Amino acid sequence: GEDEILPWEDDGKIRAVVYLGKRMLSAREYRNMRGRITFEMEGIARDVITYMNVSCEDVAGNIKAGGDVNCDRVEGNVAAERQVSCDCVKGSVFAGEGVTCDNVQGDVVAGGSVTCDTVNQNVTAGGSVRSDTIHGNVMAPHVEKG
Repeated sequence: GEDEILPWEDDGKIRAVVYLGKRMLSAREYRNMRGRITFEMEGIARDVITYMNVSCEDVAGNIKAGGDVNCDRVEGNVAAERQVSCDCVKGSVFAGEGVTCDNVQGDVVAGGSVTCDTVNQNVTAGGSVRSDTIHGNVMAPHVEKG
């Protein structure tokens, strides 16, 4: 109920969770569902924190997701356990799997492949990297220009 004590401040961040009956699903349960639940939001969000996939237009802050992230503009950082696909990220991108973005102002760190038009900092990838412009250093098993 409303008198439930939550372990965070009333900070305006969006925290998306799912209950099965009266029990909140754990991170492991979300992972076992592998992408079947997506948090989708239209308009501008401040910060989004969830174990689910995230699909949104503009985020004024950061995104932390347990699945995939698919967004237009993110003013902060994006951290996802799986794939990240965004138009523009003002901060850095951290993905457990691959990253596909037009423009990333910060660093890109991915467990898989990275395909971006422009990255203004460094790229570290477990897979191949394909980019028109990278202003920093690249660490990856295979790099393609353009």
